[in-house]
Order: sequence, then structure tokens, then C-alpha cells
Amino acid sequence: MRKLSYLQKIMVVGLVLVMASAMLLSGCGSSNEQAAPAGDELTKVTLGFDSWIGYGPMYIAQDKGFFEKYGIDIDIKTIEDSTQYTTLMKSGKLDALANVADRDLIYYQKGLPGNLILGLDDSYGADGLVVSPEIKQVSDLKGKTIALNKNASSYYFFLSILDKYGLKEEDVTIKDMGAGDAGKAFISEKVDAAITWEPWLGKAKEREGGQVLVYSDELPGVIVDVVLMRDELVKENPELAQGVVNAWMDAVAFYKDNVEEGNQIMADGFGYELADVTEGAKGVRFYGVEENKQFMSKDSDISIFKMLEKAQGYWLERGLMDEEVNLDEFINPQFVENAGK
Repeated sequence: MRKLSYLQKIMVVGLVLVMASAMLLSGCGSSNEQAAPAGDELTKVTLGFDSWIGYGPMYIAQDKGFFEKYGIDIDIKTIEDSTQYTTLMKSGKLDALANVADRDLIYYQKGLPGNLILGLDDSYGADGLVVSPEIKQVSDLKGKTIALNKNASSYYFFLSILDKYGLKEEDVTIKDMGAGDAGKAFISEKVDAAITWEPWLGKAKEREGGQVLVYSDELPGVIVDVVLMRDELVKENPELAQGVVNAWMDAVAFYKDNVEEGNQIMADGFGYELADVTEGAKGVRFYGVEENKQFMSKDSDISIFKMLEKAQGYWLERGLMDEEVNLDEFINPQFVENAGK
């Protein structure tokens, strides 16, 4: 084998050091598997939500690089305790929050610093009212005992059912408990009815004569999830808000064309069994570009303005809100309006 000259040795050593330095710098610059193009830095956005399947396309957007496409390094945090939301948003530990809209209105009035920028999904059969055999129609609920969670969307859903069919909250007795516990209480015949979700809707028949009287798809746009982004961030960095909106739209479009792969990505993200996600997603309607444009319109059947105006009336009447919220200040439709352009 031919020996290297002294000069050649120096050149080789120098080349090795340069390559090593380049590899080190690139490793320190980003934790993403695929670095952003030269000159394009990703901006970190921390997004929080609980383990509801309606938020699943966020994992698709992360997995498929849709956030990176719009300059965002997404950091998803699972937060099951909703009492932490306001504190985390105020402190800047969360930049954005995915949550149910009617509860967000309460948090906002109490000081949560956020703009509603995007509709995610609505419950389209995933929630329901299960009833005992003697209850044939909603009017039969009068004088009955209902189990539901008054600190969740179940409460607003039930109030909407009563309102639609001409009953008042005073006509029934509510036992406040979690949705899962409500389902169990119904099966064990401790209550006459319950607001719950799967798997308890499917288990209603385990109680003799038990049935689902009302599914959430009969009241579309009532149980609806949205994204709030810190208002300061929206003002100072509106391209981040637009990026989150666009990434979600891309994810929903991908899911509609690739349901099986999308379900697997969501299952991996949540740590759920694929079969559970596949079944659960059937009761959810994800909002893409067209649905969101309707959602942000003041005139459509699923208008978020109409929905929150109604919710606001409920919460003010029941003392859950101290004063009326200006919905035009809370809701920012510009990013949905710009989506798809």
C-alpha cells in the first residue's frame, strides 16, 4: 500500500476535523430528524390537549411534517387536568390549547389569554343520552335523575337537549360525576339516564331495556373542539397562528384520503389500540377547510358565534361566568379565511 506524504496526512486530518465539526453543529442545531432548509429556522410552538380522539390529526400533522412545512417545531403536551389550562397559558408554558369551545368561553372570561383561531371537530355520534326503558321521549325525563359531568361538555350538551325539547334544568335532578362514572351508574340502575360516550353508549343495552335516546349527531356543532392561541403570540407572530391552522387543514385532508394510516398514526400518538381509534373516529367529524369556513361564519348552521352566544346565556344564568364576553374579540376568523389560498 502506498504511504501518504506529510502534506497529504495534514490535508486528511484537516478534512476529518472539518467534517466532524459540521456534523456536531448540525446535531446541535435541531432535534428534528429532517432539518429545516438552509436559512429557515423552525419556531417552537407548545400545544396542549387531553386524550380525546378529536385532537388526533395533530399527531398526523406532526408525523407527516406539516408543522415543519409552515416553519413550526411543534411540542405536543398531554394535559388531562383542565384546571391547569389558564395558568399554563398565562405563564407561556403553553402557546396554544385544544379544548371544547363552551368551556373555553368560561376560561377566557376568567382570564385565559387566548384567541379562538380554528375549529377542530364536533362530536357526531360519539356522545349521547342513555335512558331507562320507561323513558320513550325527552319529555319523559321530567322528574328523573340524570348523571353527567357538569364541568365538561356533557353539561352544555344536556342543556341543549332540554332546550330543544322544551324542558328546563329544574325539571330533572342532576347527579354530577365523570362521563365514565355516569355510564357505570346508568348500567347499575343508580340513575334513570346519563350523558356519556363510548364505550358506555354501546353498553346501554346491558341494562334491561336501556337505550340511547339522543346521539350528538342530532345536535351538530354543540360539542365542538377548537384551538386557542395566546393572544400576545397571535398579535406578534400571526404567521405561527396561520401555520397551525394550515397544518391542521393538511392533516385533515390527508386523513380523509388515508383513513387507515391516519388511524394508526393517531393510535400511536395517543398510545391507544388501533381498533379503539378506528371505532371512536366514526363518531367524530373533523373540520377541514370547508367546514371551518362555515364554522367561522356568523350565518351558518354550525356557526361558532351562534353556538357560543347560546352557551354564554347558559353560563351567565348559572353563575359560571361573571360578565358577557365580546365574541368578536374572542374569535379570530382571519386565519381560517386565509386557509386554502
